[in-house]
Parts: sequence; structure tokens; C-alpha cells
Amino acid sequence: AAVKTAIAEALSAAEVDGGRVDAAVLALAGTSTDELRPELAGAFGLRSVQLVNDVVGAWAAGTGGRPGIAAISGTGSHVFGVNERRETWKCGGWGHVLGDEGSGYWLGRRALRAALAYRDGSGPPTSVLQAALDEYGLERIELLPDLVYGQPLSKSEIAAFTARVAAQAEAGDAVAVELFEQAARDLARQVGGVVSELGFGEAPFPVAMVGSVFRSGAVLVEPFARAVSALAPRAELRLPHLPSIAGPLVLALLTQGAWQPADEAWLGEALEAVRSSGVA
Repeated sequence: AAVKTAIAEALSAAEVDGGRVDAAVLALAGTSTDELRPELAGAFGLRSVQLVNDVVGAWAAGTGGRPGIAAISGTGSHVFGVNERRETWKCGGWGHVLGDEGSGYWLGRRALRAALAYRDGSGPPTSVLQAALDEYGLERIELLPDLVYGQPLSKSEIAAFTARVAAQAEAGDAVAVELFEQAARDLARQVGGVVSELGFGEAPFPVAMVGSVFRSGAVLVEPFARAVSALAPRAELRLPHLPSIAGPLVLALLTQGAWQPADEAWLGEALEAVRSSGVA
């Protein structure tokens, strides 16, 4: 229902009907189902509908559709690559129970455990404890389990704590610094897995750093760059030039043979114009 509403609003804002759309690509989180494809095509008269995992859209936005890798660290983590032969491979993306190493949720949960270890005397002193009190409005850290298990805190609420942990790392807290360095190593190992599986020839290739946790800045980017360079010397790290919403658009244009990486600039300007207009 939400996808249908979004498509209807987009077509209405663009003042076109579905029959005029050459290609529709939906990059959806979780497991996509092909059952949606005919339903959406029939509802809007769309001629071509493709459903892909949202990590594919992140790759398209992060690399501009070039052969390369997207390393995603947001609430969860995922690494996805496409080589010159258009072969694909992913590492991670197994969710918070089975994986998500290097993600915001992973960092937030590890930081809370570090705060409790300091309280217990089984871990080193860390300003992360006070940061947890501030984040969740607690008078004392002993109340944290009630909050975690009683409400309980959502994955996104735990992941959001990462911003405060990053501030402590920037201020020099050794525990917070090590958490980000471990996250960087874990993400880099996943990048190494994609490189090992796909190979990228002798030419340099981009590794796009996608997601909110990479916006923490140097505390993650610098150790990640060092770790990736050790595993894949030809990798060229970059922050995405396009917002995430551009990913499905790049994929749709690629299906029509109507996309060149040099088009990043105009697409970015077009999306910014739409955003500034208040339409989306």
C-alpha cells in the first residue's frame, strides 16, 4: 500500500501517467517479492517494473553506475559490488541477529555494553556511560536494562546513539575510538570479500561509503580507508555524489541505455531542484 501511494504521488507530481514511463525500478529494503511486479504494473499501466534490494540502489547512487563497490553502514550494514563484466556479489546484510557488523546498530549496542562493563568494573573507564545517560534521559545507568527490555528500544533508537559515541571518539575516548576502528575493520573485511570474489582487473575502482554512520567523519572514514587500502590497493574511496533516492533512477536509466556516469552532475542538480521546490 505504501509503495502504491508513493508511485501515485510521484506520477501526479510529474503530471504523467504510468503508460508514459519507460522503466520503473523499485529498490526495496528486505526481501523483495516478484508478486508486487504485476500488481504495480497493472495498477499504473507501467510497461517495465523491476524490483531489487535497496543495496543495489545504494550501489548505483554511490558509484554512479560504475563498476565498483558500495559499503553501506546505516542502521544495518551491507557491502555490494559489480565488476566490469556486470557480475555481482554481496557480503553482509544478514540482519542484526546474524550480522550487521560495523553498522549503527552494532556500534550503538557495543557502546552500551561498554558503558555497562565500566559500571561493573569489568571494562575500562569510558565517557560513553555519561553519553548513554544523556541520550536516553536516564538518572543512572542501572535503569538502562528497563529501557532496553521494557519498551523495548528499537534498532533505530539504538543505532541513533552512535552519533554520541562518535562525539566521544572525536574527543579522544579510547573505548569509543576502538569501537569505530573495529567497525572499520569489519566493514573493510566485507569489502575484501567482494573484491576477492569479483576481481576488478588492473584499473582503479570506486568504493562508495554510503549511510549515516560514514557521516560520523574521520573517526570511521580514516581507519576504514587504511583497512581497505591494505586489502585492495586499487580501491578509490569516495562519498556518494548523489543522494540515495537517485539509485533507482540510475538503474532505470541503465536499463534503457540512457545513463552515463558523467550524468551524475545533472541528475544531482535535478533532484536538488525537486527537493528545493517542496514537491518531494
